[in-house]
Amino acid sequence: MTVFRQQITALEPAPKRRVVDTRDYVRWGVDDQRPQQLLALLANSGTGKVCATTKAKFIEGNGLKDIDFYQALINPRGQTMDALLKLLADRESKLSGHALLINLNLLGNPYSVYHLAAESVRLGIPLDDGTIDYVFQLHPKVPGSKAKAAKPTLHLVFDPREPAEQRAERLASWPGGPEAYPGEVYCSWLDEAGYYPEQVYEPVEVDMETEARLKRSRRTDIKSGYSDKTVITEYGSSSPTLEVMAANALKYGGFVGEDGDRIMLLYADSKDLTPDIKTISAPDASKRYATDGEALKADIRAVFQIPSLLYGEATAGKLGSSQEMEDATLYVQNMVVNTNQRSIERTLTAVFATFQRPDQPDVPLCPSDDYSIENLSLAAVAEVAEESEAQQVLKAINSLSPLVANNVLGAMSQKQKLSLIGLLVDGAPDTSSTTDGNATP
Repeated sequence: MTVFRQQITALEPAPKRRVVDTRDYVRWGVDDQRPQQLLALLANSGTGKVCATTKAKFIEGNGLKDIDFYQALINPRGQTMDALLKLLADRESKLSGHALLINLNLLGNPYSVYHLAAESVRLGIPLDDGTIDYVFQLHPKVPGSKAKAAKPTLHLVFDPREPAEQRAERLASWPGGPEAYPGEVYCSWLDEAGYYPEQVYEPVEVDMETEARLKRSRRTDIKSGYSDKTVITEYGSSSPTLEVMAANALKYGGFVGEDGDRIMLLYADSKDLTPDIKTISAPDASKRYATDGEALKADIRAVFQIPSLLYGEATAGKLGSSQEMEDATLYVQNMVVNTNQRSIERTLTAVFATFQRPDQPDVPLCPSDDYSIENLSLAAVAEVAEESEAQQVLKAINSLSPLVANNVLGAMSQKQKLSLIGLLVDGAPDTSSTTDGNATP
């Protein structure tokens, strides 16, 4: 299989670095919470999460080609390049960018590197020529802690074109000495005039939100066994005032909403004038969930550009021939994730070409100078595309008649039902990479 790669050219001389005299930075979104919102969107959308996870696996591939580099330790925590690559691929698939925190030795060369969660990085105000000299690392409040979030940390941008001697001189003259130097940050999207990338899935943001709501609505129906919903009639006036309706909204608020038991609130002058209520039958509701869910899934998957058979979707009862699998794999590798892989390879080249191990400073971390990623083999792609047990059970239930399907669901435990539709997992964004990023130089 041939995958075309853009050749990495030589770096130009480094421009003269200015003195950072500002504390301002470019906000990411109107409320500066856009990346956190996007991660939560992916976490709560089952289809979006699978798409992003599949894309990350293709970006990571079989790992780095240089085995020694792949297994090398890169910081005192014992993190390897293998673990770092996985984190970089994850953020590339979700936020189209990544960042590294780089600690420098007294010679001005990197000696330890940590993954810095892209959602915690904010770019400094660009210069007139678009150059960015500094970034801010945000420190979110720890969940469950009463302590306030720490103030953002200012980091200079790591420039591989800058001579190590200049970095060493900066460390020596830093207020508080080299020990107080906060480290430098390398970001993958700094080549794009200093602003944050738009995600491929933003055009279907509403679809992903709807899918999450549909799941919660379906969960409510499953928990109640598709029982009739509550109808409450307030007597006295068929045309209540706004104050009355506001008071009732407060009074019945615990029964409504996406996670509550839905009710229908009616108003009538007397019992004789109460309108007739037609209840939606359970089979019709089941069909509607399936129809809406499939439509949303198709729209979300379309923007990720990964063929359905690579998600484990069967066509005419078969996963697809080996040639179809190979064609789909080549398409994803060449047209979908190639740009993300090259971005990571450029980062690894820029940061680790001058990396010096604390115990072996004269031994290069990557002696071969090959920082490229090996693409997934067909066997690995087939493993990625295998259907989960839950997917197989859901397909089997959907193939049954509505009456039989409801009887099957009725015989299942509550835990089995929630697990089946993917609602036992935590809906919060994955913060595993954030821990690795918040390093102390």
